[in-house]
Amino acid sequence: MASDRPSPRDSSPVTVAPLRCGNCGGSFQEGDLACPWCNAGIALEDRGRSHVCARCALRAPVGATWCPGCGERLGDQPLAPRADAARCPACAGELRDRVVGTHALTECGDCGGLWLAATVLDELCSAAERAGIASGHALPPMPPPASRTNDRIVYRACPACRDLMMRRNHGGSSGVVVDTCRPHGIWLDHSELERLLAWVRAGGTERERQRRIERARSAEPVDRNPLGLPLEREAREPGFDLLEALSWLLRLS
Repeated sequence: MASDRPSPRDSSPVTVAPLRCGNCGGSFQEGDLACPWCNAGIALEDRGRSHVCARCALRAPVGATWCPGCGERLGDQPLAPRADAARCPACAGELRDRVVGTHALTECGDCGGLWLAATVLDELCSAAERAGIASGHALPPMPPPASRTNDRIVYRACPACRDLMMRRNHGGSSGVVVDTCRPHGIWLDHSELERLLAWVRAGGTERERQRRIERARSAEPVDRNPLGLPLEREAREPGFDLLEALSWLLRLS
């Protein structure tokens, strides 16, 4: 009995709606941070992206219930404009507060960057490390970095105090350079939190920890005399006193 279900060969091709800029209507490619036609920042909604996964930080499609990356349930993530009307340090877009699981984050509705407290990032990284250990680090590869218009280093202003933030490679070797204001928080560009948590789950934090331990073990301790100067081997013998230290100092000078 022939099946009424069409074969893949007979099925019609799927038409994917192009991504359109909400400012001018021009088309753009997935991953673009600015419209190639009017240079306006591309809103998350125009990209078809909405929720942030609380487990892997992947941006989920609009209307999704489950994270397409790790399968975590997304739940409701209410949005609210910031009371202080702060602007995005990367593109000057409007910042809004989003609740992700038990954490409160601030996001840019245009470029998709995230602003969060250092304690929140520590908690997310700790959870990612535990998940990586439980899975034996058998995880998908780290997502690629977001496209950038140029490689020029820019020091950005903190959304809270407007002081220039420090740039640092988070974790020492993650390859994710974040902008940090010690009193107020950490700024991550679009997909950087996702990439950072992927590095942690893949064992990056543990490898960096072991690397630092080995580096500390290989460092040679330096013995010092009462003057704070390195001791020669013969000066460590019994009978060494302050007079010999002064004599050694005169020989150096």
